[in-house]
Amino acid sequence: MVKAAAQVTPDGFTLWSDVDIATWGIRPEDTLRAIGAVLDLDTESEVNLVDISTARPAVLRRIEQEGMEL
Repeated sequence: MVKAAAQVTPDGFTLWSDVDIATWGIRPEDTLRAIGAVLDLDTESEVNLVDISTARPAVLRRIEQEGMEL
């Protein structure tokens, strides 16, 4: 199973903001396909795929505090 969460702060979203999607459970052999799918989501905003197993502690805290399950 793959889970995803996104940080949502509508008041803090600007023209230069990006979208970070945190993921759990993506198999290493599926990583490139998942990144391609994320890049295809929006051509106007930068969208990043964040692997929780390698995320920095500060990123994990923000996901826990502000993230929403997708």
